Amino acid sequence: MRLRVETDFFERWTQSDRVVAGVMTGTSMDGIDVCVMHISAAQGEEPPVCSILKHQQTSFSTSLQSLLRKLLTDNIHVSDYSLARTLYSQEIANAVAACASSISASISACAVHGQTLFHAPSAHPPHTLQMLNAAEIAERVQVLTIHDFRSADIAKGGQGAPLVPAADAILFAQHAPTAIVNIGGIANVTIIDEHNGVAAWDTGPGNCIMDEYAQRFLHRDYDADGAIAQEGSTHVGLLNAMLQHPHFSRPAPKSTGREVFHLDWFLELVETLDISELSHSDALRTLAELTVRTIALAIPSHMKTLWLAGGGAHNATLIRGLESRGFDVKFTNDAGVPVEAREAACFALLGWLRCAGRTNVVASVTGASNGSCSGSLTFPAGLC
Repeated sequence: MRLRVETDFFERWTQSDRVVAGVMTGTSMDGIDVCVMHISAAQGEEPPVCSILKHQQTSFSTSLQSLLRKLLTDNIHVSDYSLARTLYSQEIANAVAACASSISASISACAVHGQTLFHAPSAHPPHTLQMLNAAEIAERVQVLTIHDFRSADIAKGGQGAPLVPAADAILFAQHAPTAIVNIGGIANVTIIDEHNGVAAWDTGPGNCIMDEYAQRFLHRDYDADGAIAQEGSTHVGLLNAMLQHPHFSRPAPKSTGREVFHLDWFLELVETLDISELSHSDALRTLAELTVRTIALAIPSHMKTLWLAGGGAHNATLIRGLESRGFDVKFTNDAGVPVEAREAACFALLGWLRCAGRTNVVASVTGASNGSCSGSLTFPAGLC
């Protein structure tokens, strides 16, 4: 009976146009991206036609941001996690409601990634943690909420990431063959070939170590526009030492996170190499070069066009670094997806695919035994 009900749901879902909100909060832990998409009806395996109706960014409250960063330290109590989970989910619900109120259409569903606090897909046993109370969103916004996109893939032996390639293959199909690079806290790349096949992986640190450095030593959230880094010089010995990390030579599928690449890792290398004088600008320039170098290493030699998204798309030092390596850097805005909205847009589409009963996590990307129609569904009371 349950299988029949779910099949009926899948069939009904694809028979009408839908409006789906996608929500992403990245490893930078600075705020909430909400992207509301109109997604057309599509039968069989026909890809839907998508258009963005609204994109909105909302900063976390200062108290929540402090609490989230505390969760990454050793000095926490389970009550900190419980409180953070509730506050985080409430702020997401408020952001979705605010975004929804500015459009005329009603939202059919909301797809939320959750806040990644730990990701260890290669551990024994593999495990990952995305913090969210989906019921808080479902009830406050009165909308079907799709969440927990990684667990099914992890259970099948996959990395649980990257998640967005199934959506990228739809959003950027007309530009294939090409590469889409998202520079968030962690940088990742999606390669779409001429047959619309996809490969994807995390290349390594994006902004996360640079942001941590700016917060600890410069008392600012980040190096705006990469201006401080631009004034510095790359410390070649330090860069080469960072490039020895096994993640960079490990073949795909692979994913990583802040539990691997963080400021203390960088500072320990500085100490190990006995670098007595390293200016702030040189440190940031060297970290920027690490991001650029590891992205460049990931792109097939015949691909020269990069579609750039994420917070790093606003960092002129990173952009110049990629251009200096011969890449034609374009911004996803020109493909109809604002750079700040790309991941949230992808999650709206992943949520649609989940409700359509289609594969939304690609096994060849994650290394799982087979693809997944991934995501848990939480309905508000009365809509079950």
